[in-house]
Amino acid sequence: MSHPAIQRDNAADLLRGFAIVLMVITHVLQFSAEGTGISYVIPGCSGIVELWARSFNMPLLFFVSGLLLGIKHTPDTLLETGKSILHKMRTLLLPGVTFMLIRHLLKGTWEIDWFLKALFAIIVVFLLVKSAANKVIIYTHSRVWEVIMHVIVFLIWLSISFFWKGDIPSRLCFHRAAVAYPYLVMGYFYTILNCKEYLHKYNWIVSIAILLYIGAFYISSYVLTGRAGNYVNAYVAAPAAILVCCQVANVLKDQQGRLFDAVKYCGKHSLAIYLIHMYFMVYCTAFATYINAVSASFSLFLQVVFGLACAIPICAICLAIEYVLAQSKLLNLICFGKK
Repeated sequence: MSHPAIQRDNAADLLRGFAIVLMVITHVLQFSAEGTGISYVIPGCSGIVELWARSFNMPLLFFVSGLLLGIKHTPDTLLETGKSILHKMRTLLLPGVTFMLIRHLLKGTWEIDWFLKALFAIIVVFLLVKSAANKVIIYTHSRVWEVIMHVIVFLIWLSISFFWKGDIPSRLCFHRAAVAYPYLVMGYFYTILNCKEYLHKYNWIVSIAILLYIGAFYISSYVLTGRAGNYVNAYVAAPAAILVCCQVANVLKDQQGRLFDAVKYCGKHSLAIYLIHMYFMVYCTAFATYINAVSASFSLFLQVVFGLACAIPICAICLAIEYVLAQSKLLNLICFGKK
């Protein structure tokens, strides 16, 4: 089966760089707030930046992974699918195991990072469904059945995750992976259907997405609680935010300047930042306590400034460590899955 030759542009790196920096900011604010009783109520705005970032930054990372799968050649046969899965074991699970050992030496825990496990599981399921869907596409000459197959797999996976409880599904991140599966599929179809052209042509879609995000974010954060709020955020707010981010990335992808170059560079090296940044996390409870007492507008300003002021040097340290480790082929392989 032939594949269209789609060239990778800077938008993917810009999206992933933005998502990974936003994740570091989120963790800075989260860890600084631990034990302070910080609230997430709009009148105080004391946790609004972290809450906003959490609403879509990890879904955006899953989405970009799917976007890149659409750009690259996806396997057609079971043999090619097997090779792709082995490749993902090297690039995702091997670094995960390496940093699990490091974490055990430092903190005594045995746990591969949830995101790497979830992303690996999602990609494996996606590739298997894609391999089966290719046979259907050959006869139907339509991708509708491929979409239907992904939807069915997602619904079955999510349904099982509601009933399969215990230590094993928790360690496998079974439910988290099920929830995140649509983001990767969304990224894949965004690429192969060339959706960025539709966003450019029908820019009113982005306007609707902005309004939809604002409404869904408010409802999921301050009106609904528990599982209902989580799913409103996961399947209304997050996809709307992703569409807006895609449009912004498409507009800015060819911009020149140190800021854009830095974000793109972080995107290209996002795995290293993800794996290393937690070892240099900032714990500033005094800051979290202070922003609880100031006005809403000043609190928002301080959260953004503090988050960026901490995230920039943390990312720089992570990139420097990656550069040093990458000088050794063995360390580059076991730490970051790169040959």
